[in-house]
Amino acid sequence: MIVLEELQIHLKQMLYQKRIQEFFNVRLYGKTLQISSTASGVTKVNIFDALGHNKLEQESALSSGVNSIDLQSLEAGSYLVRVRQGTKMAQTRIRIQ
Repeated sequence: MIVLEELQIHLKQMLYQKRIQEFFNVRLYGKTLQISSTASGVTKVNIFDALGHNKLEQESALSSGVNSIDLQSLEAGSYLVRVRQGTKMAQTRIRIQ
């Protein structure tokens, strides 16, 4: 029964990620974060460190297509990136070398 519940949770997460990828695609290139969006609008980006501290917060009008955010101020480590635009939200983990 536990395996079935875990499988259901995993499938829900996969469907959620697929739905989010229709709106956002977040990638890290060196210390530049690239956010691809299918829609333009006011977008809020938060980056949290491994302890949950908000290390970067940016709210701006992003255009549809690829937008870049410079992360030179962040030290090497693991971070959680949260992107919100209206009711759409995506989260992903990144690792800065």
